Amino acid sequence: DSAKGIPAMAEAVKEGEVRVKSLLAETVKAVEKRLEESERALQRNVVESESAVCSRMEQGEKALEFKFTESDKLLKEKAEEEAKKTVMLVLQLAESEKLLAHKVEESISSLRENSTALLSRVEEGEKAFLGK
Repeated sequence: DSAKGIPAMAEAVKEGEVRVKSLLAETVKAVEKRLEESERALQRNVVESESAVCSRMEQGEKALEFKFTESDKLLKEKAEEEAKKTVMLVLQLAESEKLLAHKVEESISSLRENSTALLSRVEEGEKAFLGK
């Protein structure tokens, strides 16, 4: 009976390894899909933010043109204020992009490490099992 059990157990280990590798592949695909979705969402946010910045700049320019007749000094102050706000928005957007890209890289790295560690453990288990 034990002679029949060992090949059956070895087969079960191989099937388990195939399932683990399949699950890892599915996990990697799912993470890659989520990353692609995140990138698309980030690109949409960038476009929307740029559009909002342009719109805000245009509104600022219109407001400044209206007030120009009242005071040249007021116009310059408003223009500087709007320019500062615009620069701050662009800097915030760039920082957000950097943070998201860093988080995405960390997630990919972590997934790769976890996958490698899991495969290593499966292989060690298989060697230990087959060695006995």
